[in-house]
Amino acid sequence: MSNIYVEIADRISFIMKSEKESFDSAFTQVMQNFNLDWATTRREVGSILGSRKKGPRRKKSPGQQMNLFSKMTKEEHLSDAKKCEASLTAGIPIHDL
Repeated sequence: MSNIYVEIADRISFIMKSEKESFDSAFTQVMQNFNLDWATTRREVGSILGSRKKGPRRKKSPGQQMNLFSKMTKEEHLSDAKKCEASLTAGIPIHDL
């Protein structure tokens, strides 16, 4: 991997973060200062930025996982399900159900 691609990736990353620009816009701004093949540079820079974004994923401990159903009783779940079903089927002709 060439240092020029790392430098371009750094500049693109800076523009994307500081100016809230899309990758395409930042890439175009940076590439105006370089006389390189755009397709090759885009592929190499995309690979660099993609590998930076991917980091090791941390597993949540059981205490951190959300338990959405612990606070509702069975009757509350059934009532909520009926309301959701009613809102989903509202306005649909009976013969289409």
